[in-house]
Amino acid sequence: MKLGDVDLSDSSVFEKAVPYEYFALLRKEAPISWTGRKDGTGFWSATRYKDIVELETNVEAFSSETSVTPLEVPPEVLAATVGKMIILTDPPR
Repeated sequence: MKLGDVDLSDSSVFEKAVPYEYFALLRKEAPISWTGRKDGTGFWSATRYKDIVELETNVEAFSSETSVTPLEVPPEVLAATVGKMIILTDPPR
């Protein structure tokens, strides 16, 4: 398997089980990586513990109140959930 084979935006990858081999490859070769979509949007993935801790605790530089889902979510749905779900909320809230 190579990096080009990894597509975390493909929900079918997760249907049978967690694709541990994907995450092992990402941790080794691209611990912070961008997954683009055909429509030009996309998302960042962090796969190493130390990077995730930095991202979660450095709220001045990184916000959870933006699109954090790998799935396509209509803007109005995202706007209605920001600040109402833990994963889409920044401290002190």
